[in-house]
Amino acid sequence: MALTATTYADVIHRHIGSASRDTIVKSFYPLASTTYVAGQFVTIDAAGRVDNTIADDAAVDGIVFSSVDNSTGAADNTNKMVSVIVKGNVFCDFLCEAAGGAYDDAFAIGTQCSAQGDSGTTAAEGQALVAVAGASNQLFTSLTIHALPAAGTELVKGLAFFKGSAKFS
Repeated sequence: MALTATTYADVIHRHIGSASRDTIVKSFYPLASTTYVAGQFVTIDAAGRVDNTIADDAAVDGIVFSSVDNSTGAADNTNKMVSVIVKGNVFCDFLCEAAGGAYDDAFAIGTQCSAQGDSGTTAAEGQALVAVAGASNQLFTSLTIHALPAAGTELVKGLAFFKGSAKFS
């Protein structure tokens, strides 16, 4: 699951930063029999392969830049290299819940965010940004303003600055 929200957040500050100048994209090997979808949060393993199975609050290494289908290919398939944003402005799914929920912090400019999910009910594990103060891997800064929903859980598309992981800094 990646960038599935169809509704935009309340306010998105697209003017902060430059998507073309400030964004760094690198190419990596795919895993065997794996499909990558633009917008997926990923890690890069020790062999330089892109792993799209992320746990909540994981240290994200990047965001898939464009979709790649290596579902019938072998690992290290050089014909199916995966482009990954390792730093820069990215559109992501933002997950929030009404007051009292696990993700009941609103988004504001500068809010530090972590990659999490709600077991696939609304967002897959580690595939949406949440504003959780106690998260240990807050690698994203919100460039979006979005209020909490009156009830239930909401997934909206927003813009964030991805600081990049320690692997590529």
